[in-house]
Amino acid sequence: METSLSQVQSLVSDFIPEWVMELLWFTDGPQENIKNIPGSKYDAKRSVSVSSHGVTINISHHNGTYGEPSAISLKLPVEYVTDYADVSSPGYYPSYQGFSPKQRWIYLNWLKNPLEKIDVGYVFVFYYGLERHLLPDGKYDKAFDAIRLLRKSHPKIDSYAFEALLISTILHEDRERYLQLIEGHKVSFWAPYLASKRHFGVGVTADEIIRLAGTFGFKNRRYINSDNDLFRSILEGILINKYASVSLPLDMIDMTACPKVPSCYLANYSIKPEIRQFHLPNIADSDEFKKTGFELLAQTHESVKVLLKERRQQHDNSS
Repeated sequence: METSLSQVQSLVSDFIPEWVMELLWFTDGPQENIKNIPGSKYDAKRSVSVSSHGVTINISHHNGTYGEPSAISLKLPVEYVTDYADVSSPGYYPSYQGFSPKQRWIYLNWLKNPLEKIDVGYVFVFYYGLERHLLPDGKYDKAFDAIRLLRKSHPKIDSYAFEALLISTILHEDRERYLQLIEGHKVSFWAPYLASKRHFGVGVTADEIIRLAGTFGFKNRRYINSDNDLFRSILEGILINKYASVSLPLDMIDMTACPKVPSCYLANYSIKPEIRQFHLPNIADSDEFKKTGFELLAQTHESVKVLLKERRQQHDNSS
């Protein structure tokens, strides 16, 4: 049975928590805010540009908002559901408008607690709207924290969310949140990650250098595999001797000489490519970076080899 307009308004206003409500987009009703949505104001007269150490992001094109997939219309029909299993899963590129009435009820009901497990299609609709807030003029701080919570509860959005948060810290020059974001994160896509490290003056750790061994062209993984802790410890010692730091600084890399790689940091398909996509210097493909990384790993390999030989000799002599 379909719910009335007043029932939908009540479901939204009375049950969805404030921290969620203030991040949602509405096309109508008391909360209508789609007319002031970030990403719709940027034209030739009003632009945002961040450029530092070869990382340049421009937001300078008008972006229509009528297709915003997360935008809620209280006028669209909603049908009460008791058994979610009877409702088909949202397809690819989901949207609130594209939901069936039953799917809309599931989505609005889920918004009472977006950290609860649910089909990822519903998660993405909410996430799309949060991405809008990462743009200038959005509620960046609150959206950033909300996305971090979603990542923990819904791992399927993690790779999308990490890159969006990563680039947003550059847009907002937010070093504090950047350092919190990368702590303990195991990177899959190196281009935006290394560019962000260069931007914020953060070095490449010994663990990351080891993970990049293949990129550096270093193929002898004997000690990396058999004595990883020792290998990492010696590598850190070499880094300290060379750079007075346990990580490899990137300020020596000439960013203008790095090949550029296209990157899309927003999953929200209604945001035009001019805003979603840009080109980043690919430090991982820099000859200078590869040469430095290879030499560090080769030196570490030889040092481990010598140390293990000395230990074997000491053991033999004491036997």
